[in-house]
Amino acid sequence: MINKTGAGSKKRGARSEKREVRTPFSALSTALLEQPPSYAAYVPKGDRADTLWANLHLLFRLSLFPFSTGWMGENHFAAAPTAFYGMIPLMAAVAYWILQQIIINRESLLKKAIGADWRGKASPLLYMIAIPAAFRSNWISQGLYAFVALVWLAPDRRIEKVLAGKDN
Repeated sequence: MINKTGAGSKKRGARSEKREVRTPFSALSTALLEQPPSYAAYVPKGDRADTLWANLHLLFRLSLFPFSTGWMGENHFAAAPTAFYGMIPLMAAVAYWILQQIIINRESLLKKAIGADWRGKASPLLYMIAIPAAFRSNWISQGLYAFVALVWLAPDRRIEKVLAGKDN
């Protein structure tokens, strides 16, 4: 339960807020239902919660890269693992776009800096072409994956220009 106590406060009348989640005394899953307010304390709330969830979504998608890369490498770039690999950056690109849209809706300067964002729009399209291409030719698919990676290696100075007061 959420405990609010004034214990340990230096000033008279000041209250410090103490939140703790206690472990249930029972092994039954229903014991967790007895304490829902305490778990709710750890659920992000407020204006920035959507940004946090979008960022966690992106991080989850990025965490799948080692698995897909390993599967593709262990199977000598076979068609199915190569196509599956393409789904990971596609999902990461979508998650990045969601996060970008949430941030842009808050920051008008960023919206101005991003502009048309041709790399952000072209990358998912190239991944969508590369995924079925893996079943036709692995080299085409892997070439498209490498091309997208190389495109993103070039530094993007748009945000710096807008913050410095220089327009494109």
